[in-house]
Amino acid sequence: MKSVVKAELNFNQRQVDLCELTREVWRRYFTGTGEEIQEFETMLAPDCVIIGTGEHEFYRDRATFVSELAEAMEERQSIKFILRKFWAAENCIAEDIRLVYGEADVTGEIADGRASFDMDTHYSLLYKYTGEKWSILHLVQSIPSRDQKAGEYFPKALIGQIEQAWEHADKMTELAQTDSLTGLMNRSAFEAKLQAYRDKDCVTVMAYVDLDNFKKVNDTFGHTAGDLVLKKAAELMKGVFRKEDSIARLGGDEFCIFLEIKQEFPGLKQLVCEKMESLISKVPIHVCEGDREIRVTFSIGVCVDRLGSGTTTDDVLEIADNAMYEIKKSGKNGVCICMKNEPTLRFDGNQKRGGGCHIQLNPQID
Repeated sequence: MKSVVKAELNFNQRQVDLCELTREVWRRYFTGTGEEIQEFETMLAPDCVIIGTGEHEFYRDRATFVSELAEAMEERQSIKFILRKFWAAENCIAEDIRLVYGEADVTGEIADGRASFDMDTHYSLLYKYTGEKWSILHLVQSIPSRDQKAGEYFPKALIGQIEQAWEHADKMTELAQTDSLTGLMNRSAFEAKLQAYRDKDCVTVMAYVDLDNFKKVNDTFGHTAGDLVLKKAAELMKGVFRKEDSIARLGGDEFCIFLEIKQEFPGLKQLVCEKMESLISKVPIHVCEGDREIRVTFSIGVCVDRLGSGTTTDDVLEIADNAMYEIKKSGKNGVCICMKNEPTLRFDGNQKRGGGCHIQLNPQID
């Protein structure tokens, strides 16, 4: 009889075979020791959603799942599980997000031999790399109904459950690609978007937006006020650009806007100028508390160029980033637009008077 070599959960490494990691996750879940189970639990994200086969097995966070698993461990001590067959496949959802799915054939036998069972389990796991380790955001386990007739692919009794599960999986994927504070695309999803355009031949508009005086808001009024500013900035950007345009929060007070223009047209330069002038006209964001006020404005760098022929989205992003820093160095609150074979255009928002919007902190009650 071959001895079983127990693998380690190397989920701290970015470059890892997630299919093999998933095999080890299931082995530990069904046959692991108490220590191995605890290590498996550390892979679960705090807000991990786990859906099992039982009516009650719908867990919306790690703590609830771990608590119920601990209660079930005593009952499981009398059952000998064997992971008999296993296969897994991996899909890349985004740069740091992977979907692993497959089947695991698990047999079990009561210690005294009075009963045994065979479970052909289907599963899917959604992994996300957080920068330090791979975490499980979502886990679904199901056991196909043995009552399902041959040729009956969608039993009416299961259609609603299947649709609900898919909707939930889609929602979890969306959440994994969304900045939780602003509702915008997050960095990893945005980078995956740019990667998809690497070999495309199209005109792109890339705008790099940095908030002026944001650190001063955090230092003066606290991070709660800073969060309100970030939400307001995201709201202003969404009000200017189309739904199909990609707006992302890269982190901190940095945002990026990506527009695909299928082909150049005579009014492109005017369109870009109008969009950026419209955005810069939305600020300043006046953050007020009593007689104290901080004005938050936008420093925006823009690059308009055609991808292909050696020009990549990384090149366009770098030009936009450099243009943004030119605005920072020249007094902030403005736009710098770089277009190929065109002179650089600048708009100075400091010359604008009035307008903007307000965030009132701790409003006075009469």
